Amino acid sequence: MSPIFQIKKFSEIIHLLPNNSLGVQRWEYDQESCKNEMVAFAEENISLENLTLDFLDLNIEVDNNAVLDQIDMILIKGNIKVKNISNSETDGAVSLIVLGNLDADNIVVGGQEIYVTGNLTVQDLFWGDYNHGQLNVDGFISAKVFMASDYHFNYERFYNNDNVQVGLLLNDHDVIGDYSRELMQTAFLEECLLQEDEVEEDIYSYKNWINTAKLFNRLEENLPVLLGEIKVHPGDTIPFIFEDEYLTDINLDRFRTSRLFSLFGGPNSNLKELEFRNESTYIRVRAQPNKPFSTNIYLTYKEEYAVMIFYFSHEENIKRAIAHQSLIGEDKDWHILDFKHSSKIVKDFIEAGWKYLLQAFSAAEYYQQQFSEQVTVQEINQILALPIVKSKYSDYYNEDEHSLYVGNIMIQFRQQDNKAHGCPRICIIKTLPFNHEAEKYVFYHLDILQNESGQDTVQLRTQDEDGYESTVYAVSITNTNMYKEAIKYFTQLKKKILKENQEFINGFISKDERYEIFNGDTMDTVTTKITDPKTFDPGAVDILTINEQYIQLKSLWENWIYTTEQIVPKKNKYFNLMSGILNDDIQCCSLEDDIKIPQELICFYSIHNVKYDPVTSVFSFTVNDCIYYLLSFHEIPNEWNEVMDLQEIDERENDIPVKIDDKLNLSNYTNPHWIPFASSRDGDYLLYDTDPSDKGKYGQIVELQNESWERNVVADSLEDLIQHEIDMIKSGHVQKFEFILR
Repeated sequence: MSPIFQIKKFSEIIHLLPNNSLGVQRWEYDQESCKNEMVAFAEENISLENLTLDFLDLNIEVDNNAVLDQIDMILIKGNIKVKNISNSETDGAVSLIVLGNLDADNIVVGGQEIYVTGNLTVQDLFWGDYNHGQLNVDGFISAKVFMASDYHFNYERFYNNDNVQVGLLLNDHDVIGDYSRELMQTAFLEECLLQEDEVEEDIYSYKNWINTAKLFNRLEENLPVLLGEIKVHPGDTIPFIFEDEYLTDINLDRFRTSRLFSLFGGPNSNLKELEFRNESTYIRVRAQPNKPFSTNIYLTYKEEYAVMIFYFSHEENIKRAIAHQSLIGEDKDWHILDFKHSSKIVKDFIEAGWKYLLQAFSAAEYYQQQFSEQVTVQEINQILALPIVKSKYSDYYNEDEHSLYVGNIMIQFRQQDNKAHGCPRICIIKTLPFNHEAEKYVFYHLDILQNESGQDTVQLRTQDEDGYESTVYAVSITNTNMYKEAIKYFTQLKKKILKENQEFINGFISKDERYEIFNGDTMDTVTTKITDPKTFDPGAVDILTINEQYIQLKSLWENWIYTTEQIVPKKNKYFNLMSGILNDDIQCCSLEDDIKIPQELICFYSIHNVKYDPVTSVFSFTVNDCIYYLLSFHEIPNEWNEVMDLQEIDERENDIPVKIDDKLNLSNYTNPHWIPFASSRDGDYLLYDTDPSDKGKYGQIVELQNESWERNVVADSLEDLIQHEIDMIKSGHVQKFEFILR
């Protein structure tokens, strides 16, 4: 028999909710609006077959069926065990708060808060979809597959493996480049995935590969959606370069003849060495490439003891020996190893260290070979010569210059003729997440330099600190992880930049990627049609000029950017500033024949546009404790249509449920002449008023609140709104940046 939930008002259960839950936050913000919301409450442990959390399809039994479709939250004061939890409408759904443990086979949700104060155990799939949903778990989290597609959860826990056990994590925001179907195939049943020719849109998320109809059908029938075991995702196949794993003269000589020793030092250099490290072991390999039997290997374990493998001459013969030394005792002399009587610890270390060295040396050779084949001087020069790179990304030492982003990786380009006379460079910058003291970066400099023989080569270099003055040094050829990542990022860069360049030379600039031409100390947004990249001249373009009436918007933009950068560095992945719009953009972003985007907004966006990010973004406005994210110029028509879709067909001048500001001309849900330019992403907007009342002012800023019907003038002008935001940031009210700076 299914349990029967009690219907409670929100005000009756608020004292039970976790202090950091969204419900408590809502209560603290506006008790009046939520105190009478309906909550389905269970006092004890619950066991269910399946639980559907869609508002109109909630499948629980309650003690008052008349309010079943009004329930906003399920609260369980105990544990819950259920086969599957799901909902199909991710824009909004019933919240689930469990004051205990939650145990399920599968959970596929979005559009609500899921809060578990105990442990969350998901036997197979947890999939959280869309940014209207959020997961909080105070206890342990376990799942075979945890998938997040534009979904809020505590990623830092997963990154640090903090009380988390997940077989496969599929997080959209981890992806650099492609969302791999091959990776999905390691976990999902094939019938739950779409084929490539069945995907109807660009792949921007792992969820694009999901056959949602099949997946939900299987959940309803309590059938599995995942494979029994997660397959190992095939990685690089690294050739083993040694004859076998034994310590032999042949294998020792293989070190000496390795091509790795030819990559540094001159051809006449005598002794060369390479170093390898893991958590407990340091290994140094020395050899004279032109001298047989010259390999010398030195190993240390945690600064406790050392081992030497070497050759020596004895009675005109060359012999091999192994010696060991204690680094912590009184006896620090070297002793020849006697395998029959020596310490088992030392012998085990030699065996483990030797096998590790063979694998690490093989990997170093493999990735050096891959690097030399896949990251070439010719390809870097070709990329640096692309019209889009030369026009948009090549002012390397300009802090205001736009960078290219591939996922969360930032890329900069330095041409041969740069002001610091540095070498040609493609700089790839990765931000390390969750560094709470300061943002930390890893730099991959692909530099064209001459080797000892005078040949141009690509060298991988790095630096420890941010800044153009930081010391740059070569990455060791034994640092296989950095070479592996550099190859991966460069491969993704080639795909992205070649595609963008083709759009560029065809005269089509993708909607969120624009370019600027710098003329002295000024910056002008330009557009042109390019037919031949070889004859492209950045100076021969038509300039989109700014109306003199709105020229002050330039200084406002500059002040807003500068003030924001004091809190959020430009390298932050949510720093969503883009180049300004072009003439073509204005043509493709029309509303209706008699409704136009006002000239001031066009001038505003011609200076800078912003890029949409599904999680959050830096450039926003704080109005009445609500954050309104600045829209991309190309979102304006769609958002205007979204607002107009809620407009009643018949005008109801006397039926508007709240008092309207007398500065506004309004007889319905909205005025079609109000143009949205910022959104809360919850149905609320800031709009530019081009049709004020007699008491109002053209260009005044209107706050439209969807659920409350509030319509208020919050600023006399766009300039006033921006200046108010700048003043707020300067005053230290920067709570909105807390998530961005995590």
